[in-house]
Amino acid sequence: MTTLPSTGELKKLTLRALAAYAASCARRGSGALHGVLEEEIIESPLRIAERVASSATPIPRVSIAILDAALGVTRIFSAVPPGKKRAGLCLVALSSVIVGIHEAGRNLVDTNSPGFARRMYLRSIRSAVNIAKWAVPIDGPTEEAVHAARHDYEVLVQAYGKHEEVVLGEPVDVPGLRAQG
Repeated sequence: MTTLPSTGELKKLTLRALAAYAASCARRGSGALHGVLEEEIIESPLRIAERVASSATPIPRVSIAILDAALGVTRIFSAVPPGKKRAGLCLVALSSVIVGIHEAGRNLVDTNSPGFARRMYLRSIRSAVNIAKWAVPIDGPTEEAVHAARHDYEVLVQAYGKHEEVVLGEPVDVPGLRAQG
């Protein structure tokens, strides 16, 4: 039986690969919100996370942008039907992943606050694990969603390697990851 990648496995991804993994899982999980929420509310956090994964250079003010996108989702969260709340949580949790990745990446260059950066990085890993869990439908094809998340992880490991230390890594080909899924 296929399982979702664990916290330990996700720690081995590069920061950019982790952003791509979380974005891919959130994109799958948020599919239930199409037709319920405005497309821009759904797409904004996804685009930001995918941009972090695929950008060759740091994105100025990315933490503010992703938090603003998450705020857009939370503002209308009450409009989300109870059976689709998990899909909304996928989008909101992307903010934790991206802020953590941003702080960990900054710490690779500026080592003034390693404890804070490490906590944020670990929080981003836990949030990515949660996004993958929330992307699995309660009443739908659960094995298909788990297999897709595992496949994304395996593709990212094969393309960008396993690392014991926190590494920014090369930009991720996000459209290519989507095409392989």
